[in-house]
Amino acid sequence: MLAPIVEVYVVWHPNDQEGAQIADWLLEHFRGTPYSGLVGGAIEVYTRSTPWQPGSDAPRPLPCQVSLPNQLPQARITAIVPVLGVELARAIKKDSSDWGCYLESIPVDRGSEQEIVGVFPVRLQGMNEGSSFGEIGKYQALHEASSEQPAVLCRVLSQAVAQLVGDPFRERLKIFISHTKHPVSKRSKTTLMNS
Repeated sequence: MLAPIVEVYVVWHPNDQEGAQIADWLLEHFRGTPYSGLVGGAIEVYTRSTPWQPGSDAPRPLPCQVSLPNQLPQARITAIVPVLGVELARAIKKDSSDWGCYLESIPVDRGSEQEIVGVFPVRLQGMNEGSSFGEIGKYQALHEASSEQPAVLCRVLSQAVAQLVGDPFRERLKIFISHTKHPVSKRSKTTLMNS
């Protein structure tokens, strides 16, 4: 079985209702037309919000927190998108909540050569950097408009994942851009395309 290339996990407190909307935007984007040519399973989006174990309010563990069963292969790149909202901040501060431990157990390093883990928080409106989110709050959050504009969210997350991965071929990307100050005539376009 082939490992998925990219897995995106959107993590939010169930009472921060904006988290579900953010997850829907990412699901729609990565399952949409721009990615339709990829092999099935190349990019997957998963959600983590509702309690997983009886007596705990934390969601199901992420694959980077626990080993996968039956020797299932890990994704090459795991992007974790915690949605930092008021209810999550409150849950972290409560001793009776497991959210703090859940978020603290997310790996803070990039992972290994074979498995790369990145954390890309989205701060909801009103959540500034001074809000208490533990270690997760120390990560640079995605652009502030990410919590309200799906196009911004998808663009900046895609860029962040690409920057996390870097250049797998260890070569610089070379791009040649040409422009002209004057419109090119139809005849000139044909000549340029044939040369």
